[in-house]
Amino acid sequence: MENPLPQHPLWADALARAGLRSGWRDGVLVQRRGPLAAAIRAPARDAGWWRRHGPLLVEPEGDGAPLRAAGYGQVMTGATLALLALGPPGDALPRASGKWRNRAVAGARAAPAPQVAPLPPDPGHWLLRQEAAQRRARRYRGLPHALILALAAGPAPPLLFRLGGRAPLAGMLFLRHGDAATYLLGWCGAAGRAVSGHHVLLAAAARHFAAEGATHLDLGTIDTGRAPGLARFKLGAGAAPRRLGGSWLRLRP
Repeated sequence: MENPLPQHPLWADALARAGLRSGWRDGVLVQRRGPLAAAIRAPARDAGWWRRHGPLLVEPEGDGAPLRAAGYGQVMTGATLALLALGPPGDALPRASGKWRNRAVAGARAAPAPQVAPLPPDPGHWLLRQEAAQRRARRYRGLPHALILALAAGPAPPLLFRLGGRAPLAGMLFLRHGDAATYLLGWCGAAGRAVSGHHVLLAAAARHFAAEGATHLDLGTIDTGRAPGLARFKLGAGAAPRRLGGSWLRLRP
């Protein structure tokens, strides 16, 4: 997979559009995270590079050994990412479990056909309203809607995969970047859950992006302790868990 979304020009453009500071340091995107300059999902660099160019906070894609050698200390263990390799469009989820695949097939028979369209930069869009209410009810944090809207106002807006007509049943939002697409947020109502709406939509998104030549879907992190159902959903689709490098803070100049 090429650069993850937090290291892609589309993300830098969205940060600027949202009024947030960021800039490139020799191929690494550094942004403001609260009071700190931070490199999120940073690509591999040697210790010398981090000594010369590194911001205060780094969350690397892989091994943190070069950061330790450059004077950083690990302050948080790495999250686990769910990375879904795509097959050909005819079988875009070749690693999906039988149970997961059966739910997607049965849901597709019971539900209306999925629709796909770019997300408009509308703060009152139904997906954002429903997902905000879902966050409050389930008490989780997600990508700020201001950044979603900034991406939607850009040259390559996220694609919304949805079920339902005038009354939506479910929605999932993805952004294509390079050879991958990243899941941004989603919502599924009671009627959508009755037809396994997110199984249907993820399968539809996988086929769509596979047909466009993408090789992976970045489904975000998994947490089997706090969100076991969501973890089973992502892993059941065939996603492979990959441990990220944690959070590293510069301890000496």
